[in-house]
Amino acid sequence: MRASREELVDTVLDNETRRRIYQHLLANPGAHYRGILRSLDLGNGTLMHHLRVMDMARIIRVRRCGRRALYYPIEIAPAVADGGRGRELMEAIARAPGISDREIAVSASRSLRWVRANLAALEEESLVGIRRTGGLWRCYLLLPERQTATPCADKMYHAVGSV
Repeated sequence: MRASREELVDTVLDNETRRRIYQHLLANPGAHYRGILRSLDLGNGTLMHHLRVMDMARIIRVRRCGRRALYYPIEIAPAVADGGRGRELMEAIARAPGISDREIAVSASRSLRWVRANLAALEEESLVGIRRTGGLWRCYLLLPERQTATPCADKMYHAVGSV
């Protein structure tokens, strides 16, 4: 019998060291490896092992930024944690699924270039699906349980609570 997601998370976080790492990441999303190492006073091998276990269990996500690895709890997407830009766009899309990039730019008083750059980052994080038709981008939130590395049109969030 296969364990549920909640049971897996509980099992992985039953370990005191992993729980400390996870709590640190909740308080400091986007923490880099050396910062975690210093803050929690852990050994290099110990931290690497526990981060790998947590990554494999999909409790955390790792984002490469140049030579650095940045770590986030799975609930906090890098694009949303970094300055709130993603959150602003996601809230606009949640209010009006299928909203166009141009409509977002006007309502947020932002340039179309800024909106598209940030939408592309959200799409890369599998938080937003974009349908490109002509010069227009139609934007949809992706369902969290269906987020994948390459979002498909059939996974787009069309209305609150339904697909």
